[in-house]
Amino acid sequence: SQNWSLYGNMRTLATRDFFGTTDYVDLVMITNNIERLRITRDGDINIANSLKVGKDVEVGNDLTVKQDVFLNTVGGATTINGITNITNTTQSTLPTNGALIVAGGVGIGKNLNVGGNTDLDGTLNVNGNTDLDGTLNTDGATTLKSTLSVDGATDLNSTLNADGATTLKSTVAVDGATDLNSTLNVDGVTTHNAKVIINAALNGADSDNSVYPLHVKGSNQGIVIEVTGSRDNSNNFATFRDASGIQGRIEGQTLTELKATSEYKTQVALFTLQGISLAADIIGLAAEGAALIAAVITAPAAVGVAAQAAAVILEAASFITEAATWTSNIENSSGVAYESGAGDYAEWLERGKAEQDMVFGQIVGVRGGKLSLRTDQADHYMAVSKSPIVLGNMPVANREKDFEKVAFMGQVPVRVVGKVAIGDYIIPSGNHDGMGLAVHPAEMKLGDYARIVGVSWQEAKDAPLNLVNVAVGINANDLTSKMVAMSQKMDSLSQKTDNILAFLQGKAPLQTGNAVGVVPGGKVDKGIASAQAQTTLAKTISDADFDRTIDKLSPQLTQYFGDAKNQLIAKGIDPNANPYLAEFFKDPITSVKQLRRDPTMSTQWGRFDQQLQKNKK
Repeated sequence: SQNWSLYGNMRTLATRDFFGTTDYVDLVMITNNIERLRITRDGDINIANSLKVGKDVEVGNDLTVKQDVFLNTVGGATTINGITNITNTTQSTLPTNGALIVAGGVGIGKNLNVGGNTDLDGTLNVNGNTDLDGTLNTDGATTLKSTLSVDGATDLNSTLNADGATTLKSTVAVDGATDLNSTLNVDGVTTHNAKVIINAALNGADSDNSVYPLHVKGSNQGIVIEVTGSRDNSNNFATFRDASGIQGRIEGQTLTELKATSEYKTQVALFTLQGISLAADIIGLAAEGAALIAAVITAPAAVGVAAQAAAVILEAASFITEAATWTSNIENSSGVAYESGAGDYAEWLERGKAEQDMVFGQIVGVRGGKLSLRTDQADHYMAVSKSPIVLGNMPVANREKDFEKVAFMGQVPVRVVGKVAIGDYIIPSGNHDGMGLAVHPAEMKLGDYARIVGVSWQEAKDAPLNLVNVAVGINANDLTSKMVAMSQKMDSLSQKTDNILAFLQGKAPLQTGNAVGVVPGGKVDKGIASAQAQTTLAKTISDADFDRTIDKLSPQLTQYFGDAKNQLIAKGIDPNANPYLAEFFKDPITSVKQLRRDPTMSTQWGRFDQQLQKNKK
C-alpha cells in the first residue's frame, strides 16, 4: 500500500514501503504543532528534547556532550579503551563511594589534584604538574617528567624517576631506587631506607656554591652523622677519597681502642713513673747533710729527715692522684680521632731511622725533615702534637706508623721539668729525652735562643713533670747568627782594648795578627766560647755513687715507700691494679736504681742532683 495505516501495515517491502521523502529535503516530525525531530536531507538527526535508550547505544564516530554525563547511575562499569582528554579547567569530582579504574595509560596534560588516597599498581607517567594533598602509595615504577608537589605522606615502594622539579611538603618514604634528574624541594621529613647516591656532573671553582652536589642550608645546625652500634675506629663518620683511594677520614674511637694505643700505654707509664720519681726527693732528704759518696745518717738527723720525707710521700700520692685524674679525663673525652677543640696546626713528619715511637708533648729535633729525640744536631726544635685541629702532609697508606704529628703553630701541651712561669721560654733539656726546661727571658743565654720551642702560656709548680700550654711557632733562630756575630765583635773589641791598656801599662806585649777570638797557641778564647753557652739540666752524680747511697739507705727507703703505698690505698688507689706501681712497690730499691738509668728521666734526675747539691751547700 502506498499509504501508512495508523493501525500498522502488513506485507511491506523495504524497497517500496518506507516513511520519508524521495526528494532532497528534510523530514520533520511534529507534536502539538511543535517540531520535535528533524532528519536533515543529509541524514543528520536533531532531537529537540531528551533521548532515552532502553538498551545499548553504539556511536560509530565522535560523541559530543555539551552538558553533564551520568554513567552507571544504577550499576555497571565504564570502560574506556582509548585516550581520554579533559580539556576544561573545571574540576572533575568522583563521589566518595565511587572509583575510577584505568586499564591502560593515563595522560594528564595539566594539573592532577588528588584529595584522598591514590593507589597505583602500575606505571604513572606525569608530563605536567601534580599536586597531592593526601597520601600517594605506589607499588610500581613512577616516572615524573615535570613538577610533583606532595603535601601529604608518600610511600614509594619501587623506583621513582623525576625529570622535572619535585616539591615534597611532607614525609616521603622510598624503598626502591630514586632517580631525580631535576630539582627536588622537600618541606617535610624524607626517609630513605636504601643507599642514596648523588651523581652530579658538576665542575667549577670551589667558591661557586652551584657546583657542589650537596648543599645544606636554612638552619643554624649542620649535618648529624650517626653510625649504628659502637663508635670504634672501624666505623668512619666521614671518609675522604679520590681516584687513588682513601685520602682522609673522621673515625670513631672506643675506650677499649684508646687503652690499646701505644700512646695511651706510654702516657700511663710515664705518669706512673714520674709520680714515683718523687722517690728521688725522698732519697735526697735521706742523704741531706752528708756527702753522697759516703752518706752516714745520725739518729737525730734521721728524725728530721723522716718528718720531711712524710710530706714528700704525700706529694707523691697527690701526683699519682693527678695522673689518675688525667686518665679519667682522657678516657671520658674519647670519641672521634678528629677533634675541633684542638688548638694547633700540625703536619705528619717522618721519624729518623731507629727512632722509637713518640708521645704528645715531647720535644723533638728536626733535621732535614726527619724527627729525632736528639736535639744536639737539629735545625728546628718542635713538639709532638696531641690533637691538632688541622693535620697536613698525610702519609701514604701503611706508612703512618713511621710518622708523628708535630705542631707547627698554635697552642700545644709540652712536657716540662721543674717550675714554669707564664712568659718563660721553653727549650730542650739537652738530655735527648723529649723533656723541656723553662727559662725566664732575663736568664736566657745566647745559645738558648736558637733552641726555643715556644713560650709558656701557663704556669706550673716545681715538679718532676708538668704539661704546660705552650704557644709554638716563634722563630728566633733567624736572629741567633746576628746576635752571635754581634757578641763576638763586642768580645773582640773588649779583648783588643784590654790588650792595649795592658801594653800601655807595661803588663803585656801588644798582640797583632791574631784572628778574632783566638789566642796564641790556637785555642779558642773562653769569652767567645761562652757566647754559645746553653742552659742544661743533666745528672752530675754518677750512677755508681748513687747506687752505693741507695744501698746504705735501703731500710729507711723501704719504710718510706711502704708508707707511700698505704697513702695511696687510703686515697682509694689500688697499686696492684697498675702493673707499673705493683712492680715498683714489690722491690722499690731495685726500681729506683732502674729509674735512675731510664733515659727518658734524665732531666728529672738532673733536677734531683741539682737540688741535692744546693742542699749540701
